[in-house]
Parts: sequence; structure tokens; C-alpha cells
Amino acid sequence: MGALLIGGSSASVPPEPEILDAPQLIALGDPAAPDGAFQLSSTVVVDSADEKCVSFGAPAEVPVRARLGEAIAQNGQLYTIRSVGLAPHIHDRVWLVADVTVASPGCPGIGHLWEFLFVAADGTVHQPAPQGRQGEFTSYDVPAGGWAGGRVFFDLPRTVVQAGAVGFRQPPFASSDRYPAPNRPYGLWPLPWPLPEVDGPAGYPAA
Repeated sequence: MGALLIGGSSASVPPEPEILDAPQLIALGDPAAPDGAFQLSSTVVVDSADEKCVSFGAPAEVPVRARLGEAIAQNGQLYTIRSVGLAPHIHDRVWLVADVTVASPGCPGIGHLWEFLFVAADGTVHQPAPQGRQGEFTSYDVPAGGWAGGRVFFDLPRTVVQAGAVGFRQPPFASSDRYPAPNRPYGLWPLPWPLPEVDGPAGYPAA
């Protein structure tokens, strides 16, 4: 893993209201939940059974920016965009495919598809496009010392990709009537150019 860019501290932070994850939103019939037919899968790795919470200092500014492969810390978790590629789609659109990980070095944490976003050069924010494919980053309880990883797909106009950035949003990330998800990015990984060609969603088996 590359250099660490520090984010928000987990110490002395007032408790936040409970944030519902995708399965909970689906179970409650929340209109903001992902499609109930969307199958949630998991790729979770347990590196250590030790549970010792880790705090990171506050960043100099938000959003925090990093190069691909570098980690950005927020509230005791480490987010990394390991690689990004492009795949053909339809007409003037492309698939942007990001390989992401969320690690919990100390305390247990969570990782969720809807934390991630794409920000175009003009500031327009684009949400992920769930595809229900094997290896797709979905919804996870990340154990202490473990990490979760997978691909995040973005369905984008070809014209917005260059000079854009993949990132994750400021909390709370779950979108619901009670807790609308902000579009404010907390961490950003500006895209190098040109991007390598990768498989689109159709290149992966269904989950």
C-alpha cells in the first residue's frame, strides 16, 4: 500500500445518528434503498483478531487528495482506490471501473458501495451504477484488522471522464428520507490520463 494521507479523527467526535446500510434500507422498504433484486456479495479479509482502535489526525483540508494506490483515512478506516480503467458502453457513454478497498486497522468498521462517487472537472457528482456482478463492491461489515475490496462501476458520459476524480463522500453516506447522502467528497483520487482499457460489467459473471 502506498503513502497514507490522514483524514478525520475517531477520537472526541460526538456520536452520529445510526446510519442504515443497504440491506437494512431494503428490509425497511425505504424508497432510497438499492433495487431489492440487487444481490449483495462480500469479499472480506480478516488479517488480525486483535481489536485496538486507531485514530488519525485531522486533514489540513477536505477533500483530501491522493494518487491511485495511496490510502486516505477517515474515522479510523482506510480507503484506497487501487486502480481505475475504462470500458466501452453504449453511444457516447463509457464504464469507469474502480478497484477499491476499505480497511479497518483497529476497530470493526463498515464499507459500502454508496460511499463512493465520481466528480467531473466541472464539479458534477455521479453515483455508482450497481450491476450485481461477482467481485463488485457492495455492503460489508469489515472486521477489526481486516479489509473489504471489489470493483465499483460508474456509467458516465465519455466527455466527463478526463480530468475527473473518483472519491468517497463525507458521512453520513446512506441515502434515505431521514438521512440524505451529501454529495460533498471527503477523499478524491484524480484520474491519470490516458486510462487503461478494462472489462465492463458484462465481462464479469452475475453474482
